[in-house]
Amino acid sequence: MLTELNKVIGTCEGLMLVEHEPCGEPSLLTIHYVSEFSKQKANVVYISLNQSEEMLRTVCGKLAIRLDQNLFHFIPWKQILVGDSSTSDKFDRLEELILSKVNQSTKTLIIFDNAIAFSSLSRDPTEAIQFSQRIRQSLETGSIILLAAGNQSHFIGFEDIASAYFRLKLVNRGTGKNVTGVLEVVHHPTSFDATTQQHIYHYLVGERSLKLFMPGATQFII
Repeated sequence: MLTELNKVIGTCEGLMLVEHEPCGEPSLLTIHYVSEFSKQKANVVYISLNQSEEMLRTVCGKLAIRLDQNLFHFIPWKQILVGDSSTSDKFDRLEELILSKVNQSTKTLIIFDNAIAFSSLSRDPTEAIQFSQRIRQSLETGSIILLAAGNQSHFIGFEDIASAYFRLKLVNRGTGKNVTGVLEVVHHPTSFDATTQQHIYHYLVGERSLKLFMPGATQFII
């Protein structure tokens, strides 16, 4: 969907973090990756604390994103808290639930739209990090785990293992006619590269489109 972002990130995989303002939301990135993985006939697991499956499907419909009923799986967070499982450990239960939904021979996108939800499973933040590492190792090459949060503090410990960090900053609280906000992208060019690259864009979130453009540009590049 955001072609220029794909060019910048390339074949980036693994853990990606999306930080947005408390009054904002991460849809620019979450919907972009849902679109990309859906087009590639890959698994998509969307785990939501904030919205309903109906709401997400409505947004995707307006953006002409086709969700395959066999590959797209929506999991409300309350299902994780109260669902049946063969294990009593909540992170093991979450891992079991996710892996039961996907074909592990196909690459997978897993989205957590609010990382604060992890605190409801354990007070120890290292457990969420260990969970992310375990499930990442279980997935096919090219898979992505995307964590979003409205506060950077929820990413403490995750930054060290993330392949990309996105920061969304609203312009005029997101009410601007031509610009919704600023997107900062920091990523490792390859999984073996300790150095990072940084890119800055302006973006516009419309009812039926997501657009990216360079600061000061008069035309969209995506």
